[in-house]
Amino acid sequence: MVGVNLHLNDTMGCTFIGVLFALGLYGASCAQTIFYYHEYPKDHIRLKALVAILWLLDTASTILDICFLWYWLITYHSDTGGLSVLPDAFTAEFFLASLTVCIVQCYFISTIWRLLASKWFQWPLTSIMIFLAAASFVGGIVTVYRINLNTQATAAVVASTVPASIQTVTAFVADAYITTSLCVILWGRKTGFKRTEVLITTLIVYAIHRGIFTGLIQLAHFTTYISTIHSDSLYWMLWHIPGSKIYVNSLLAVLNVRHQLREGPPEAEYSLDVFSLDSTPGQSVSVSRRRSRATLNKTTQSRTHIMLTREVVRDDGERTRVPSPINETDVGDKVPYS
Repeated sequence: MVGVNLHLNDTMGCTFIGVLFALGLYGASCAQTIFYYHEYPKDHIRLKALVAILWLLDTASTILDICFLWYWLITYHSDTGGLSVLPDAFTAEFFLASLTVCIVQCYFISTIWRLLASKWFQWPLTSIMIFLAAASFVGGIVTVYRINLNTQATAAVVASTVPASIQTVTAFVADAYITTSLCVILWGRKTGFKRTEVLITTLIVYAIHRGIFTGLIQLAHFTTYISTIHSDSLYWMLWHIPGSKIYVNSLLAVLNVRHQLREGPPEAEYSLDVFSLDSTPGQSVSVSRRRSRATLNKTTQSRTHIMLTREVVRDDGERTRVPSPINETDVGDKVPYS
């Protein structure tokens, strides 16, 4: 006997694949969280709390992903009435995803704020970013409200067109703005020293990669949502469900790469302290040039004698050189730009 074909490939199939991607990314965020607490135990309590909050939000949204997938595929298996309803677990997950994206964006905005300390354009630049991040979060809240008014999937998607579009578009613009600002600011901090150039270039690459991943996920989410808004397809679930987890992993990746960035070859003369994500209270984030540990230890252990030589010409034309010693100078104490 052949059952009824419910054509679930472009609805439940997309949701199932999206949840699979989300579970993989959740595993990555768990691994990065464990690595962070193991490698950076001396970070400020506020930064540790931020990582803990993001992990809890990520865990909660993953549980909710599994709950609404179970609701559709197990509880209401082959029930067309149940499959067309958006469960409460989905609306709760949508809210947590919007909150997670906003928190991650605000963190990078605060980093830009500290990098622009004492700059006249600090306020206008970061104010625009805050407005975009807040608009995206508000769009997510209004979307959740519209869904609660009518939980029928097709009707809820149509009713949420405007706020959901505002959420994804403003999030995309905010990510592009944050990425561009970070690249421009870091590029302006180049000093001409090889070690500094390498580190700043690496930071710029990380910022670009982070912007590409988060921006593409928002753009794909918006495109598939708008193109299928009047149909029963849920292609946008492929991007919505794992979207917030990409944001969490992007922030954790930046936090966990600090030791690697600060380690340099022994022959490097200068190192860079930028993006001080583990700053202590009152400590500002800035770029400074300092001698590497290997070079500094080597120079502090040796003392250099500076000797001047005077050449004396006698009346008979004979030349003699007379050395004139000067006080010892500790080279290790004469480090430029330290």
